[in-house]
Amino acid sequence: MFKFSFLFVFFVLFYYNEALNQLCSVRKEEKNCICKRITDNEDLIATEADCVRTNFDYFPTSDQLPEDLNLLDLSHNSLTKLDATETQFSSVTLETLKLSYNAINFISYGFFATIPNLRRLDLSHNNITSLDSDEIFQRNPKITHLDLSFNHIHTIQAATFLPLVELQVLDLSYNDHSLGEWLSQVPILSDSGLDINLNIMTLNLDNIGLKDVKNVFFSNYTYLTHLSLADNLFTEVPRVPYSLEYLDLSGSDISVLQAKHLSYHSLKVLKLERLKMLETIHHYAFYNLEALEELSVKHCHNLREFNELVFGALQKNEVTNLRKLSLAGNGLQSLNSTYKYLFRKLDFIDLTDNPWKCDCDLLWLQEFDNLYRSENVKCSSPLSLRSKQLFDVTDQNVPTCYPQKYGKKSHRVLIAFLILLVLILAALVGYLFYYSPNWWSGNRSRGIGPQSPYSTTRIGDE
Repeated sequence: MFKFSFLFVFFVLFYYNEALNQLCSVRKEEKNCICKRITDNEDLIATEADCVRTNFDYFPTSDQLPEDLNLLDLSHNSLTKLDATETQFSSVTLETLKLSYNAINFISYGFFATIPNLRRLDLSHNNITSLDSDEIFQRNPKITHLDLSFNHIHTIQAATFLPLVELQVLDLSYNDHSLGEWLSQVPILSDSGLDINLNIMTLNLDNIGLKDVKNVFFSNYTYLTHLSLADNLFTEVPRVPYSLEYLDLSGSDISVLQAKHLSYHSLKVLKLERLKMLETIHHYAFYNLEALEELSVKHCHNLREFNELVFGALQKNEVTNLRKLSLAGNGLQSLNSTYKYLFRKLDFIDLTDNPWKCDCDLLWLQEFDNLYRSENVKCSSPLSLRSKQLFDVTDQNVPTCYPQKYGKKSHRVLIAFLILLVLILAALVGYLFYYSPNWWSGNRSRGIGPQSPYSTTRIGDE
C-alpha cells in the first residue's frame, strides 16, 4: 500500500512539473508562470509565447520572455500604452506581435524600433484615436501585415506608412467615420499622403464613412487582389482595379446593379450582402465576370426579382466558373427555370428565407438536393401552403402542376371546349340532314312546294 501511494505521488508530481514546464516561459520567477511557450516541432529555434488573458497591464520585459522569440501574443489583456521610455523590451528574432483586444490608446514613436524584424503586427480592437507621428514604423520596413481595425482612428499623420515598403496587407476597417470622409475628398488614394505601398495586395476599408469616390481613386494600385469596402456609404459600385479577385460591397446604399459597373475579368468572389436599398439587378449585370466563382447577394429585403438574364442567356450546356451562389434572405418569390442549367454545375446554393411562391413555375427546384438548409426553403404563398417546405410540396398540394397525372388546367379547359364545339357541329349537321332534305338535293327555291299555286308542275298541267 505504501509503495502504491509513493508511486502515485511521484506520478502526480512528475506530470505536474512537466505541465509546468509546458505552460511557463523559460525565464520565470520561482513557481510563477508567465506565458505558454510553444516550440515549433519542425524548427526548434522558432518559439511562440502565448500570453493571452494573463492579466498583463504592462508590456513584459525581455528578461521575462524567451530569447529566441518568434511570435508574441498578448491579446485580451489590459495594456493601455506602448511607451518606449517605460518598457524594457527588444528582440531581433520577433516577427509576429499580437496586441488585439487591449485598451491601448498611446504608441510612442520609438516603441517598435526595438523590434527591427517585425513582419506581422496586430493592433486591432484597441482605443487608438490617432497615429500622430510619421516615425512610429520608421525602423520597421519588413512589416507585411498591419491590422489597425476596430479602433477610433480619425487622424493619420502624412507618411505614416511610408517606411512600410514591403506592406502587403493593411486593415483600417471600423474606425472613425471622419477618416473615410477625409479620404472621400481625395481624388487618388496614392496622393492622400498616407503613402501606402503601391504593391499592396489586400486593403480593408470597411465602415470608415467612405462615400462615392472618384473613378481614379484606386487607379495606381494595380497589384491589389483583395478589397473590402463593406458598410460604407456608396450609392453605386465604385471603380476598382482590374486586378481584383475579391470585392466586398456589403452594407452600402447601392440601389441598382448594372453590367457597366461590374466588368472585372479577374474577379472570383463578389459579396453584395445587406444592401437595404437594392431593388434592381439589370440584365447581364454579372455577365462580364468571367472568372466569378462565388456570388453572395443576400439579406437585400427590397430585392424581389432575380431575373433570368443577370448572367446572360443561360443554355443547357452553359460553361461557367461559378461554384457558390447565395440568394438567402431577400424578397424573392420566384426563380426562372432556366437557372437549372446553372444549378447543375454549382457546389453550393443557398435560397433560404425568401417568401417563395410555390406554384408550377418554382417546383423545378425540387430536383436539386444540394440546396443549403433546404428545410428553410419555405412557401410564403399561396395561403394553403404557407410555411410548408418546398421539398414537401406534393402533387396533391398542386395538382395543376402535374400534367402527366392530372393534366394542366389550361389543357383540360381547351379539351372541354373542343368537345363542346364538336357536339354543336354534329347537332347542326344532323338538323340540316333530317329537316332540310331539299338543301342537300340542290333545290333551293325557297317557299315553293308541290301543292303551291305557283308550282311549276301545276302550271304545266294547265
